[in-house]
Amino acid sequence: MSALLDEMVLGPVRILRDYLKSLTYIGPLRDIPSRGYRPRLSPDESRWAQGLAAWDVLHNQSTEHLLESVNDWLSSDLKLRTGYQLQQTVFKQVPNTSRFHQLFQRGIDEDDLGDLQELYASLKTVKEFRLLDLNKGVLVAPSDVGVGISQMVPVVVACLMDPDGLIAIEQPELHIHPAIQVGLGDLFIEATQGPQPAVGPERSLLIETHSEHIMLRLLRRVREQTENEIPPGVLGLTADDLSVVYVENSVDGVRFRPLRVSPDGDFADRCAATTEPVFCKLNSLHPCWICGSG
Repeated sequence: MSALLDEMVLGPVRILRDYLKSLTYIGPLRDIPSRGYRPRLSPDESRWAQGLAAWDVLHNQSTEHLLESVNDWLSSDLKLRTGYQLQQTVFKQVPNTSRFHQLFQRGIDEDDLGDLQELYASLKTVKEFRLLDLNKGVLVAPSDVGVGISQMVPVVVACLMDPDGLIAIEQPELHIHPAIQVGLGDLFIEATQGPQPAVGPERSLLIETHSEHIMLRLLRRVREQTENEIPPGVLGLTADDLSVVYVENSVDGVRFRPLRVSPDGDFADRCAATTEPVFCKLNSLHPCWICGSG
């Protein structure tokens, strides 16, 4: 009997434990790969918090499918429209102490050609990802462009790689233009409504955000899904697929308030002071424009 009771208590805990093992957490400030960045060849989940694991995944991908999907989202006019794509560059490293370098320092002649060919083949090959400016046709290092694009890459990669469990992202909108933030809403829908794994937990997203632009895009897709007006090439969302929880401070401490979403893409709950929808509660940085509360 005691074994049965133990299993009744510990069984759900084990299920939760196994689910959280698949958690991918991306923090609010993602690191920009430095000029000397070298990818980890073996997976290191702790590097997702700073975003560097996304660059590791791109470097170690066995096919070009993920990179193609990421570039499609980064550059397409119907998606994020950043004006950039990722491009892998391959080059040879020539150490100053190498025989190859010393031959050029000395000055080469015809007798050196055979040695040069052999030495060149022995040089270490290095791969790096650069950002291609689609307007100027220039390749630049991630550290040479605005913070926003580098902050965005880990979010895009996590949403497009093979689905596996829960992805938690803090403030995906940081340093990103509002016009691009709305595109993130569609990216999150594709991450959860697209293909799911044959085995294991389905992919879910836990997003902590202050962006009303992301929220408005999600609500719009709910309304369009209900009215059967989803644009071509875009995935819809139902009210049951979306859970919105508003976190607020009160005299009694921090409170978590669920905001119910109606099928017409609006909030079903009403403002305490009026009968207007409680959209004002989405952003804690601004007071309610209906009742004046914060």
